[in-house]
Amino acid sequence: MRMAYLYLWIVILLPGIGFGQDVHFSQFFNAPMDLNPAMTSVHRADMRVAAVYRNQWTTVPVPYTTFGVSFDMKWYPTYALKHFWGLGGKLLYDYAGDSKLEILDANLMGAYHFIPSRRNILSAGMAINLGRRAFREGNLRFPNQWDGERYNPGLNPQEPFARLDFVYVDLAGGIHYRYQHSPRTWLNIGGAYHHFLRAQQTFYSSGMNVPRFSRLSASAQLSLQLVRRLDLVASALWQRQEVYREIVAGGLFRWYLSLVPGRELALDLGAGWRVDDAIIPQLGLHYRNWYVGLSYDYNYSPFKVATSGRGGPEMHVQYYFFRPRPPAQFKSCPVY
Repeated sequence: MRMAYLYLWIVILLPGIGFGQDVHFSQFFNAPMDLNPAMTSVHRADMRVAAVYRNQWTTVPVPYTTFGVSFDMKWYPTYALKHFWGLGGKLLYDYAGDSKLEILDANLMGAYHFIPSRRNILSAGMAINLGRRAFREGNLRFPNQWDGERYNPGLNPQEPFARLDFVYVDLAGGIHYRYQHSPRTWLNIGGAYHHFLRAQQTFYSSGMNVPRFSRLSASAQLSLQLVRRLDLVASALWQRQEVYREIVAGGLFRWYLSLVPGRELALDLGAGWRVDDAIIPQLGLHYRNWYVGLSYDYNYSPFKVATSGRGGPEMHVQYYFFRPRPPAQFKSCPVY
């Protein structure tokens, strides 16, 4: 019974008090809008549709499962040569543990991209978040349901929950810089601040102050074309949320099996490292307008006693849309 009560506190209370960290991805470079709203539409295409799945810590009593979908597009004002807009949205659903603690986040995102010169883009973006958090009591057991001999589900748990779900509004903002030397050699660097409004996250009485702690993030990604068919891509992330820190770094080689326009094919192979937590092998496949990225967290922190090293898999799927461009100049044939 004591262990059940401990798990209850982990699943319900500590997301707001102790373990109040946001959903995070090992392939953070494949979830740019979650990382920084200024990165909305910072990609080679006109539109992008993406989906993500992550399953973490399946061997412990409070595993996490995360699903997400997103869409973003570029919008060019008439006769605009020095700027464009990025517009998008994402939906993220996460649940954990026997209580099915749920987090549902819907986001609308916008970014302004200024092009001071041919190889440079400066960006600033904002995100509006409408979220919902909820849990279920049915599978939980409480100390007050012990009748002296056994667990009795008919007894009142006497837990002072004020609500089992609530809705909140939040804001995030960020800045970003991209240097584009060539289609395969470029640099992304930026930072963002999440949870400006520090929305309350408690299920107990309104007098308990449990804000969603603000999160500060900084990231960078560098792609270098080494030879005709091989690139090196390196990524790094730093995040701080209250007393918690996350540092992730990694790199991969991108081998182009086909460079034929319209039939491009490339394979990614590499690994990442989350400091004091996990080693993350990574595999990716680019085919025409499709991209699929796979990774797996091998946990080596003290928590491996519970996880047996199995952090969990993560998968990203993306599809890019390209609009045909009219020729820069058009000269009609003379009429005879």
